[in-house]
Amino acid sequence: MATNYDQVSVGTTATTIISSNTNAKTRKIENIGSNTVYVGGDTSITTSNSFPIEPGETLDISDFTGVVYGIVAASTEDVSYIEEDFQ
Repeated sequence: MATNYDQVSVGTTATTIISSNTNAKTRKIENIGSNTVYVGGDTSITTSNSFPIEPGETLDISDFTGVVYGIVAASTEDVSYIEEDFQ
């Protein structure tokens, strides 16, 4: 099993947080910033049509191997992610 992890700065346009990985088993995204980060599965995400992750919260994702995008209302916010896959 392989583990991938990194930190990403999310901006006011759809930003790739985790790339597509057909072998992904589990993914976690933690908002390490001070404002809400919104996430979704395509580039049409906005702050009103995507899933919010509040500061300090973690989102667990399973059964989704596509790209995870993020967006913020203003400026930038940092998130950390970890992904485990079947390889």
